[in-house]
Amino acid sequence: MENRSLGDPIAYEVVVEAAKRIMDLYSVSEARAMRLAMLALYTFEAKGGWVSSVDKEVESVLEVVVSKWIKNGIAADAHESWFEGKDLIISKRRFQMDYPIKDIVEYDDLIVILYEYSSFEGVGQFSNLFAVDRDGNEIWRADHPTTDSSSAYVRITSSDPLVVSNFTSYQCTIDVNSGRIVDTVLTK
Repeated sequence: MENRSLGDPIAYEVVVEAAKRIMDLYSVSEARAMRLAMLALYTFEAKGGWVSSVDKEVESVLEVVVSKWIKNGIAADAHESWFEGKDLIISKRRFQMDYPIKDIVEYDDLIVILYEYSSFEGVGQFSNLFAVDRDGNEIWRADHPTTDSSSAYVRITSSDPLVVSNFTSYQCTIDVNSGRIVDTVLTK
């Protein structure tokens, strides 16, 4: 078994193996299969499973979960982009980001990126939610709901509308065109 802790990035080789199985099962593109594999593996792990390899249990989860996503169109946002650590891949072009990526949401002209909040070692707010165009150029950085120095976003909870959870228990709806906060709800 691989020496890793829950929440650590799943090994790239495991994601690639899962993506190959998804491509074989559902005849989807490599980029879409990578995105589906990452979503499925992290969803499985978040529900208490352990992902260190694509064993029979994980493979059966991939078959059930991914088939439902494909049938219901849930993974339609998985067009041509995926990520691996600090690398963002857009239409087979690789861009090196400043921090490890936790999640992305792809829109027509933009890719919204959430950096892993625990990777920030600086002082003050961590502006870890931002959008880039398909050439990798930054378009906006999301506002924060407070001036609290420990402010950072921790999870994308919805892509339509774009809703993100903040480290200090705020759920923020973000305008995908500007990065401005449209609505804020304290969830404590």
